[in-house]
Amino acid sequence: GAAEETQGEERRARGGSGRARAGLSSIAGISRGERTAGEGDRRPRLPRGAPLPAPCTMSWGTELWDQFDNLEKHTQWGIDILEKYIKFVKERTEIELSYAKQLRNLAKKYQPKKNSKEEEEYRYTACKAFLSTLNEMNDYAGQHEVISENMTSNITVELARYVQELKQERKSYFHDGRKAQQHIEICWKQLESSKRRFERDCKEADRAQQYFEKMDADINVTKADVEKVR
Repeated sequence: GAAEETQGEERRARGGSGRARAGLSSIAGISRGERTAGEGDRRPRLPRGAPLPAPCTMSWGTELWDQFDNLEKHTQWGIDILEKYIKFVKERTEIELSYAKQLRNLAKKYQPKKNSKEEEEYRYTACKAFLSTLNEMNDYAGQHEVISENMTSNITVELARYVQELKQERKSYFHDGRKAQQHIEICWKQLESSKRRFERDCKEADRAQQYFEKMDADINVTKADVEKVR
């Protein structure tokens, strides 16, 4: 019964690894499939004239194309959740190992000493049952050690590697994003400068046009002077 229980825990630990990676990576908000949006785009194309889909809406942001700061915070929160889960699993494995060690020490404490009178007494049925219980407890401790090892190799190590990949991807994406934002800021400044220059030139053109019309209407001004102003 104890062996079946621990085997069930092993299966849940292994299954938890896949679910943890699948579920928690989506929390991080960075999908590996998004890293090469332009390469072999096999997404179905909308027919010509079809209305565009509604903008993506999240509780923390709407129309994500202009939510750079919120997106940066949300993806960092996702990575923090992953690291929190890794810490939880590490502490769980330490508890499993500690429990296994205590079980082994307990079984060893009550084992009969070799070549002693106590060992001879363990030939009786009740003592054999007790000895069987101690051996079972020792095996049970071994199962908890296996659970700890599996959780470390299948969850902690894998997720730690995955978090590092996410951090590198996120760093690269936001580096490009900041460069794009700087470029946008420069373009806005250039646009404002061009707008001011255009408004100034328009005012100068209006003044020149008014001056020309005034000169053209003045009978005392020669035709040559009017042409010169033109």
